[in-house]
Amino acid sequence: MILVSIIIDRTEKKQDAKGGDRYVPKDYKPDLPTCIGYVTIKSSTICSGGDCYEAWNRQRFGRIVLKDNYNTFQIYNAMGEIVQNVVDVYYLMSTGSASYKATIELMAIKANATASDAFSMIRTRANKFPTSVSAIGTLKTHANVSCTMAQDPTNRLIKLYATANAENIIYLYSGSSNTGTALYSADSFAAVLKYLRRLTGTYYTIWFCKGIYSD
Repeated sequence: MILVSIIIDRTEKKQDAKGGDRYVPKDYKPDLPTCIGYVTIKSSTICSGGDCYEAWNRQRFGRIVLKDNYNTFQIYNAMGEIVQNVVDVYYLMSTGSASYKATIELMAIKANATASDAFSMIRTRANKFPTSVSAIGTLKTHANVSCTMAQDPTNRLIKLYATANAENIIYLYSGSSNTGTALYSADSFAAVLKYLRRLTGTYYTIWFCKGIYSD
């Protein structure tokens, strides 16, 4: 299971692209058109906010090189929508002559059931799309529901969807633990947050149900 305890702060936070006190405008465009960052990862997890903001996602990488088979991209979908603002990377690749592959894990929402409604996970650059696709092995949800890759070469997007039951229950509890009767449950983090905004307490716990993964 994944247990997330949160403290509700009713003060609305505002921040602009430079760390100021204004909202980031919805017409914001990426400010790193040529990211030259070089990253090697071994037994690591890269967490992404995914499409949790209505404008551009600013999480961007250059080349990411896999050093083993135990690297995971945990990509959160907090808005419950199908958009393209996910992990933006020049490309993924395995180191040397090895054939290491990474795992993509969709967080906070159940996967849709068809390729046409697949959620975007990773966006690559230029002619590196096939290289990145070959560096992906396992695809699943946070509840360990096995997923299938959908490819969008035109927009250079690696997506996923689930052909099996993609139930992804997320529970909301009052207090700092997941004991007692849940106040609310849903298949998406977005729905739980929408319910949470109506509450007036201080401490709540969000519990992500986690199953046993099988191919």
